[in-house]
Amino acid sequence: GGEPDSRVSAFPTEAGRPRAYASRVPMSAAPASPPLDAVAAPPRGVAAADPVVPPAAGVAPPAARSGSMLRDAWEWALRVPLVTKLVGVNTFITVVAVSVALYYHDAPFDEDAYDLVYALEYGLVPAAAIRSPWKYVTALRSHVSWERHAPAALAAYLRRHFQRTHVVSRRLHDAIAPWLPDVVALTHGFDGDRFAPVARGRRAGTLRLGWAGNRRTATKGFAEFVAPLAALPGVELVFCGYADRNRPLEEMPAFYAGIDAYVCTSGSEGNNNALLEAAGTATAIVTTDVGTVPEYLRDGVSALIVPRERAAFAAAVERLRDDPALRVALGAAAARAVHPAWTWATRAEEHRRFFRDALAG
Repeated sequence: GGEPDSRVSAFPTEAGRPRAYASRVPMSAAPASPPLDAVAAPPRGVAAADPVVPPAAGVAPPAARSGSMLRDAWEWALRVPLVTKLVGVNTFITVVAVSVALYYHDAPFDEDAYDLVYALEYGLVPAAAIRSPWKYVTALRSHVSWERHAPAALAAYLRRHFQRTHVVSRRLHDAIAPWLPDVVALTHGFDGDRFAPVARGRRAGTLRLGWAGNRRTATKGFAEFVAPLAALPGVELVFCGYADRNRPLEEMPAFYAGIDAYVCTSGSEGNNNALLEAAGTATAIVTTDVGTVPEYLRDGVSALIVPRERAAFAAAVERLRDDPALRVALGAAAARAVHPAWTWATRAEEHRRFFRDALAG
């Protein structure tokens, strides 16, 4: 659901020996499902990796669209007390106690330097590079990243190369759990302080409709479904993302505050970052029923959830254009649904437990 940057982080541990947590995150579209014999994940530190497309020469790593999932995760995880077993003291970790190293998905690293490596997506590291599978944990963050593989074969691969795996939605859990019974349902959150509810007036007139993401990812449906909405009378389309319209994280709250409604036309998602942020800022939402949508949004109460059809999107957008009070009501309900349940302030503890259990295992 977003374009995080790809990097790696490290924690110090007892006796002064660095306990490393390598983290690798995606920046744009996930590549097609890689051959199972060609992929693997990083080792035992805490490394995070998601499918990444390296930036063109001279292009800075994206602080892109809505910022870094990895940065958000660590910013909040560092505020959560970790157990003695993990860091030697039962106290709050601060950036003073943490050394962070960040890599692109294709950058080499020394797995011996890490206690746990968290591959944000299983296909970011060649299988041949994994010498110590017990050091690796990973995630399934989308359906498209493994759609070419039989679930049983994927599960066997994950068991062979990773100590444990988590998924970011109940849908993904249901899809893989029959073959991977110990898979953990663990999803990411959003920065609830940064993306706090915005006071929405009942302004009539032109509807400013927002969208954020990678326009070149077919499943997002930008060209087929989003772009045509700009032709609706009284609708102004505002969008960002990909290489030519990236926005730094600091600009994203203003992006949501400046629109009246947000639209998601995806055919598939894991846990869409932009939807969480839009909900967090009390923005009225039109979306398909994908990813984690049914876990926090209800049709007609906190969003308009529609079929993936042009006519359905157009009708929903026109309805919001003509009913400012409905926009305010939907946005307020969406904000209540995600604050605080889906914020990193809440979700970081679940990640801490996942990593702690991996280190103990």
